[in-house]
This record gives sequence, C-alpha cells and structure tokens, in this order.
Amino acid sequence: MSYLTVLFPLLLLTLLAFFSNMRKETPLYQLEPSKDYPIQRQTSRHGLPYFVNNDFAKVLNSTLLSNNKPLTPLPLPQVNIKDKEAVDEMVEHKMIRLLRENCLAERQYLHRLKSR
Repeated sequence: MSYLTVLFPLLLLTLLAFFSNMRKETPLYQLEPSKDYPIQRQTSRHGLPYFVNNDFAKVLNSTLLSNNKPLTPLPLPQVNIKDKEAVDEMVEHKMIRLLRENCLAERQYLHRLKSR
C-alpha cells in the first residue's frame, strides 16, 4: 500500500505534464500566408506584411486588452489601435531578428567559402 502512495503523486504529475504539453497555443500571426492565416495585414510603421486568421480581432482583444476594458470582440477591420500597434511591434521585432539571423548565416557561409 505504501508503494502506491509514493507512485501515485509521481504518476499524477507525469500525466499533468503530458496533458499540459498537448495544449497547443495558436500564434496571433504568421509572416507567410497559409490556409489558417489567409488575411494579410501590414504594420503601420514600415508596411511589413503579416498574415492573421479569421479570429484575429477576437483573439487580439481577449489577450491584449487590460482588465479594465471590455472584452467584446471587434470585427476584423476595427481592431483597437493600441493593440494593433503592439502586434505591429511584435511583427517588426520578429522580422528584424529573422533578418539578422539570415544575414549572420550568409556571412558565415561566405567566410567558409573564402577560407577554402
């Protein structure tokens, strides 16, 4: 009986960890279009394109609005400006990071070619 009392909490923790990893978060946007992200938007500052799904306004309002604002879903074209600016900033930071990574990879590749 004491053997079960030791194993039960471990089994329970293992199952909880397993099921919590199965829950998949859906990204708010993607940089490339897909069947799940067909709607193109652009950042207001630099005009960088990104793609959102049909529930973009609803998800945006439920995740980015503070507690003192209503969580009523807005139609897609009427996304709150402050929230859209936050998404625009995330898109721009991601794009900058990707460009830096690609630039570094290309520089390393060229360096390897020269050193042969």
